Amino acid sequence: MKTTSYTIIGLLAVALLFGCKKNEEKRSGDLKVQVSHSVDGKEMVWDRLLYKNEAENTYGIEKLQYYLSDLKFYGNGRLITYIDTAIYIDARVPGKDVFTIVDFPFKYIDSISFLIGVTPKYNMPGGLPSTMENVVMDWPQMMGGGYHFLKLEGRWSDGAQTSGFAMHLGSPGFQVQAGMRCAYLHGENNTLPLLMTMNVNEWFRDPHVYDFARDGVYSMGDDLLMLKLQENGKDVFSKK
Repeated sequence: MKTTSYTIIGLLAVALLFGCKKNEEKRSGDLKVQVSHSVDGKEMVWDRLLYKNEAENTYGIEKLQYYLSDLKFYGNGRLITYIDTAIYIDARVPGKDVFTIVDFPFKYIDSISFLIGVTPKYNMPGGLPSTMENVVMDWPQMMGGGYHFLKLEGRWSDGAQTSGFAMHLGSPGFQVQAGMRCAYLHGENNTLPLLMTMNVNEWFRDPHVYDFARDGVYSMGDDLLMLKLQENGKDVFSKK
């Protein structure tokens, strides 16, 4: 009788163990994050002078590349998880505007904070893997080294002529502390991606109105212009 009792107890223990493991496996899953880009609610179209910024500069976009890093996901006032990596986004290349976070907890998400740029931990020569993407995002050593945080390039018109602009952000200390609010439930049966949308015009709007004619069209190496972009970038992903 004792043998039978011990056998039953043993089977129950094994069943409980496997049951717990099965439940644990269901507590997380891959989270797909889709990043989209717009201009004051308008779909972003490449290589056409379709947009106006706060300074009434007419412009078009030809390149938009940047990093997201130090991602922190919150729900109901609590930190859910932290992602210690740098994610490269190229808005023009299909597939480079989406990324997947594996083993993400099944939780409700109501806000995200992150850096636009590369954290100091990785923002050094060779700090990121030597892929072609990371190599072309190198920031000159004479300007502090590390990586470009943002490349926003295109053309603009003052009414009389059309010329190029290049809003480049980099150099230690010029990472953008940004974030956004959302309402997203990540669960086992949720197949919809989490959507993050950048409004490009926010780079030129608040708290500094950026005017190509007055401020200049090349920000790289100019601390004053990079500071304007850094401070304007805090809410490029926020909903207005």
